[in-house]
Amino acid sequence: MSDIRDMVAESIERILSESVTRALLLEFESGHWLDSLWQTIEESGFTRVLVPESSGGTGGGWPDAFPVLRAQGYFRVPAPLAETVVGNDLLARVGMPVTDGSLSLIQQQDGLKLSRRNGGITVNGEARGAPWARVARWLLVGGRVDGAEVLLRIDRSASGIKLTHGHNVAHEPRDNVVFRDVLADDIAFVDGRVMDQPVKAFGALARAIGMAGALESILGQSVEYAKERVQFGRPIAKFQAIQHMLAQLASEATAASTAAQAACNVMHKPDPRFEIAVAKVRAGQAAGIGTRIAHQIHGAMGMTYEHTLHFGTRRLWSWRAEFGNESSWAIELGARTIRRKGEHFWADLTARSAV
Repeated sequence: MSDIRDMVAESIERILSESVTRALLLEFESGHWLDSLWQTIEESGFTRVLVPESSGGTGGGWPDAFPVLRAQGYFRVPAPLAETVVGNDLLARVGMPVTDGSLSLIQQQDGLKLSRRNGGITVNGEARGAPWARVARWLLVGGRVDGAEVLLRIDRSASGIKLTHGHNVAHEPRDNVVFRDVLADDIAFVDGRVMDQPVKAFGALARAIGMAGALESILGQSVEYAKERVQFGRPIAKFQAIQHMLAQLASEATAASTAAQAACNVMHKPDPRFEIAVAKVRAGQAAGIGTRIAHQIHGAMGMTYEHTLHFGTRRLWSWRAEFGNESSWAIELGARTIRRKGEHFWADLTARSAV
């Protein structure tokens, strides 16, 4: 690990382990925005880990951001940490100023229209399921105008924006945002510095890393519970069937983490989309298998709201579907392989494995 990575990992884990308690998570789920937690995170500089030093950031790369985004999942952080880290990275990459405040990420979808007007770009229509939009300072919208890929930064409090509150299974805000002739505050046309649909792609990698962290967390809980839960006179961890389940859960958590780290290691290259797709697919698969095993090990106790296991598993169930689920990314991988044709398959595969 680099010096920056070591420093970031130690610092973020110390702060979040002290700050994110069961009581705080329950307070969040009762409908309270945890402003003090967000201030602690932002003042510590974690949201700017990918921003160059010249723009007031840490100057790290995605391998340095990995422990921050992993911690979001491991500690079940109820704040838009991942969205703001990704958003600030995209702003810096396209030359937009990086300012204080949280970000919500929106990738253009059906029903959302971007159009040129008087030298600017306006947004009309509805964006569904925008993460943390109600508390965001800025909305970062990715889409296409006249065939060109663009990034737009929009003040969330702008006139013409109407929010309808919603949430995912983990009770994180996922709001519907209606735009009516909203003029973007900042515009950047995406060139070779950023891939196609960068909001979706970078968001997918952030979710894959967060899922790896959440899987590590539920693995730790499952191991501890298996040591403590006594059945037939001995801890259930002594039973071979439980040991096999824990081994499989550990394998899934490791696979998800390895795929996410591999994607982080190539984010400085022109086309890391292949590795991002693999990471999101593998994390989604691990989430399905891992949550099932964790709840089986915990039995009825794990199904109660009083236990904390669900804070991890509900995030895994939610995040696997966001910024493209494993099926949509697998389709993209398959289409990519078909375009390259069969004679290139083995060469492409071995070239990727050598990265």
